[in-house]
Amino acid sequence: MPRGPRLDAPGILQHVIARGIERGKIFIYPEDYHFFIKRLGKVTTETGTNILAWCLLPNHFHLLLKTNNQPLSSFMKRLLTGHAVTFNRRHRRSGHLFQNRYKSIVCQEDAYLLQLIRYIHLNPLKASLVADNKELDDYPYSSHQILIGKKRLDWQKAESTLIYFGKSISRARRSYRKFLTEGVKNNADLEGGGLLRSIGGLENLTKERMAFDERILGDSTFVEELLQIESLKARIKPGPQISTKELIEKVTCHFNIRPSDLKGSVRTKSATEARAAISFLAVEYLGLKGATIARELKVTKACISRLIQRGKEVVENNGLKEMVTY
Repeated sequence: MPRGPRLDAPGILQHVIARGIERGKIFIYPEDYHFFIKRLGKVTTETGTNILAWCLLPNHFHLLLKTNNQPLSSFMKRLLTGHAVTFNRRHRRSGHLFQNRYKSIVCQEDAYLLQLIRYIHLNPLKASLVADNKELDDYPYSSHQILIGKKRLDWQKAESTLIYFGKSISRARRSYRKFLTEGVKNNADLEGGGLLRSIGGLENLTKERMAFDERILGDSTFVEELLQIESLKARIKPGPQISTKELIEKVTCHFNIRPSDLKGSVRTKSATEARAAISFLAVEYLGLKGATIARELKVTKACISRLIQRGKEVVENNGLKEMVTY
């Protein structure tokens, strides 16, 4: 059964899991982990994303986050692409490093936030990478060390997560440690949404007719409300957010060319793809007529039709939609 489009909106809680292709390793040596953590910090800071918990394991990683003004797809593309390119170069390999589709689950914050923080940080113990809680404190590739005060990162403040466990830092850390210990023997599987997790297990299946969706972890009301919002968003075409001039500046900057390269006889691949992307975005999202953008780019009406058709693919391949919808 094909999976539906990812659910995304600024400020919602999301649990993201990305795995190596065919469950292969995405981290081998310490420098692989260190580079990823550094890149995670860079992308997090530049996009204003709020990372509440994270954990890296040899063949996959977990993130618990809330996006800001950048969509999750843009955040993940930057994160995964940068790591894959560097990993392949360092280990002299080629081809895809990650599975084609990372997993993202929108989570009901009140019901699952604390459980998800615990679940993510207990993964090294579950994977037998550490033997007990004492060794877990020494595991260097998760935000657990940040929460207990053993390590600091400029881009992640422990307070933003500890606040959910107590009013003071010392009290929150004690509460967090206790909560973590309680979950060692019974750490629920929270890698997906769906009916069973939404209602608390198979034994409750016949008690209530529940709304459910594999992309969502939450109760029936939460699932229904979120799907209603998504249905409404799907029926509303985003209004123009930027001017034509701003669009041209953003697209040409992305392709590392000058706006003047769009006009005249420049036929490089970058210039051609930039024209196509601008044509598609201007017509589809800014509501401009083909003739208007044709005059702007100094091309014929027949040419603009071909550019619009080509532009949809260029926009999707380069993640350019957010330029006009966010």
